[in-house]
Amino acid sequence: MSDANWESRCKRCGKCCHTKDGIACEHLRYIGAASSCDIYDKRHGHHRDISGRAVECLPMEDYMRIYGMPEGCGYR
Repeated sequence: MSDANWESRCKRCGKCCHTKDGIACEHLRYIGAASSCDIYDKRHGHHRDISGRAVECLPMEDYMRIYGMPEGCGYR
């Protein structure tokens, strides 16, 4: 699937930018009910969550295969 097709599915909920225990990535920003990543074009790879723990931002195909997607996610 093309990047544009993936992007069109996203609802900007930010749920995929949280660790398994619900802690957000340090780069996640909320604007009202929508979210954005302040390093979106360079997001994949190693980062930290807001508690300082190391996390990895994965491509959506990998994320879905490993973690699944929450109810209401546009990628689901």
